[in-house]
Amino acid sequence: MNEFSLPQFTRELWEHLDAHPLAQPADLVKYCRQRAFDASRTYSGEQEALQALAGEYATLSPGDTAPLLEPLGSGVVRLNLAGAAASSLSPAQLARACVLDSSLPRREEVWFREEWIPMERLYQEHFQIRRQADLIVE
Repeated sequence: MNEFSLPQFTRELWEHLDAHPLAQPADLVKYCRQRAFDASRTYSGEQEALQALAGEYATLSPGDTAPLLEPLGSGVVRLNLAGAAASSLSPAQLARACVLDSSLPRREEVWFREEWIPMERLYQEHFQIRRQADLIVE
């Protein structure tokens, strides 16, 4: 689980960037952190999780759409709240899942550092390509 593969990471990062063309640098940091340490949030209990999720649900627009689960690579998936809101999952079920997920073991920090260095290079390439494409359109 802690093994790093640059070719696999490169492929998965490009797929993620293609799926999110408006991604900003902070989004890529979040992507790598979630890949390395999973996409879960840590809550002290179900009540705290439920309150936090209710706040996030309140920020969703009726037109927000997203798949329920989004693969991040390396066996990690992110649950999209817009997808959850459109599904039959209740906030209470999601809160319970968050609490249970936070108890699972995480990857080691060294795995994150190994992933971070090539991510910076790939990210710069992506934005350089996107900027060139924007200039062509203008």
